[in-house]
Amino acid sequence: MYDIQKAPFSKRVSAFLFDVIIFFIMVVGVGSLFSGIIGYDTKSEAFEEITKSYTQEYIYDEFNSEYGTALKPEEIDKKLNEDYAKYEKWYTAQVDAANKVLREDKVAMELYSEVITLSILNITISILVSHLVLEFVVPLLFGNGQTFGKKIFGVALMRIDGVKISPLQLAVRTILGKFTIETMIPVLVVLSVYFSIISPDLVLLAIAVLGALIIAEAVIFFKSNMSDLIHDKMALTLCVDFQSQLIFENEEALIEYKATHATETVGTLSHVAESLFSVYSRVEKPVEPTPDTGSSVSHSGIQLGSIDIDEPGKKFDTDKEEVESREDAAPEEDLDARDHEDRGADLQDDDSE
Repeated sequence: MYDIQKAPFSKRVSAFLFDVIIFFIMVVGVGSLFSGIIGYDTKSEAFEEITKSYTQEYIYDEFNSEYGTALKPEEIDKKLNEDYAKYEKWYTAQVDAANKVLREDKVAMELYSEVITLSILNITISILVSHLVLEFVVPLLFGNGQTFGKKIFGVALMRIDGVKISPLQLAVRTILGKFTIETMIPVLVVLSVYFSIISPDLVLLAIAVLGALIIAEAVIFFKSNMSDLIHDKMALTLCVDFQSQLIFENEEALIEYKATHATETVGTLSHVAESLFSVYSRVEKPVEPTPDTGSSVSHSGIQLGSIDIDEPGKKFDTDKEEVESREDAAPEEDLDARDHEDRGADLQDDDSE
C-alpha cells in the first residue's frame, strides 16, 4: 500500500547527539535552580563544615603534633602528595579514625542522609523536567514528535500504522520509556553504589540489572535493523524520514486512503486484464478460409488467391514435392525409349540380311 520510510541511521544519530547536548545543559540549569529551592545547598554546606572540622582535627592538627611542625593545611597536603609513601600508613590510620568519629556523630549522619536524599531528588527532578520539556512539550509544539534535533535533521515520529503520534503515546514514550527505564534505572544504580546506599551483597544484583537493561536495549536495536529502542516498543512508534514518509492525520484519513488506493488498484488490474485478453484473442483466433480466389482481407490476415500470406510455406512445399516426383519419373521414361530404339535397330538389321 505504501512504504515505511525509516529515518537513515546517520540522521537519527545526529539528531540524538544534538538533543543529548541540549538535555545535559538543561539538566545542569534545572538542577542548579532546584537545589536552592529544596535547600540542598544549605544542607550540603553544613555537612561539609562538619567534615572539614574532623579533617582539621585528625589530619592537620595531628600531623603537626606528630612531626613537630606548624604547617598550614595546604602545606601539609603538598607534603603528603610529594612523599605519600612515607606518610601512607599514618595517613590511612588518621582517615579511618576521622571516619569512625564522623559516623558516630548523629548530627553529621542526619545531614549526610539528607544530602543524599536531596541529591537524588534534585537529579531526578532535573532529569524529569528536562525530559518533559525536550521530549514532550517541544514535540507537541513542533508536531510529529519532533525534538530540536529531529526538526533540524528531518526526522519524525509516527504510529506503527502510519498515523500521526498522539499525546498519550508521546507521554508513554517519554515518561515510561526514556525517563523511567532508560534513564533512571542506570542513574539509581550508579548513585546507590557511589553513596553506598545498598549493601555490598546487592551491588552485584544492581550491576546485573543494569547489564540486563543494556542487553535488552541492544537486542531490540539490532533486531529492528538499528531502528527501534525500548521507548519505541512501549509506545508503538517509529522513527521515520519526515521528507519522504506519508503520515496520516488520523485513522479516518488512513481508512479513506486505503479505500481509494484499493479502488484504484482494482481498476488498474481490470484494465490490464482486459488489454491482455484482447491481445490474446487477436493472436490465438484461427484463420477462416474464404471462397474468393481474388485478393481479400480477413480478420486474421491477407489472402492473395489460394496462397495465404499467414502461411506462405504451405503452397511452396506442395509445388516442391510435385517437381521432385517428376524428376524421379523422368529417368524411367528415358530408359524405356532407349530400349525401344535398340529393338527397332535390331529388326532392321535382320531384314537387310
